[in-house]
Amino acid sequence: MALRPQRPVSAELTPVGDEPVYEVGLPAVPSVSPGQSRELQVRVRRFGGSQDTAEVDFSANGGLTVMPARTDVKFDRAGEAIVPVTLTAPVDATVPGTGTLTVTVGGERRDVPVTVDLATRLGQASASSTHASFRPEGAIDGDRSSDRWGQGNGWNDATQGAFPDTLTVDFTAGAPVGRVDLYTIDSAQFPAKAWGLRDADVQALVGGQWRTVAEIRGNTDGLVRRTFEPVTATALRVIVRSANDNAYSRIVELEGYPQ
Repeated sequence: MALRPQRPVSAELTPVGDEPVYEVGLPAVPSVSPGQSRELQVRVRRFGGSQDTAEVDFSANGGLTVMPARTDVKFDRAGEAIVPVTLTAPVDATVPGTGTLTVTVGGERRDVPVTVDLATRLGQASASSTHASFRPEGAIDGDRSSDRWGQGNGWNDATQGAFPDTLTVDFTAGAPVGRVDLYTIDSAQFPAKAWGLRDADVQALVGGQWRTVAEIRGNTDGLVRRTFEPVTATALRVIVRSANDNAYSRIVELEGYPQ
């Protein structure tokens, strides 16, 4: 029986006799990117019974690993314990993908779904400025199509003719990045050679310091791909220095891959 994170206590959790029953919860549906390790806070609650400790087992599938595999927890007076675990996805994990985190306590098993996706896709986007409905989160939503640009798909800055402009994606945790795919606007109506990004620097936040990992110069293509020696980064940003219309920075999608 799967128990959703933050699921309210229901009648099925009512203890019978002196035997306790348990609820397992997480703050949100857990997610992890390829090559990334994330610490999760697993909440275990006891209902009924007099035991103040319990043995908790953790396992994962879909190529994921979890540590520790087993631990003993001690409940507080409210019958609650918080257990930190580290969930890791292999560097060659398929994205988007799914896995399962399994928590077993007191002989009861709970399966929690896990989302596997790019660090950029799971991150939080911000920008130096935003034009109308072309918000920065539109550049990490997984939609690479320039055909939906008119519906606000992608990011557009708000400082016409003034550069540089910056799009930043903060990761949920440190993750390896060795390749960046940047999609600038490129459609029959708005071809990249006339409207797209021309010059830019790609930077990774490594050890708290921004490091330039790739440069884009004289671009006229819709897709710009750059590979470099992988680094473990906590954020990625694009500093746009010029555009082919000399007016706006337009990024449809920004994707960071481990290799």
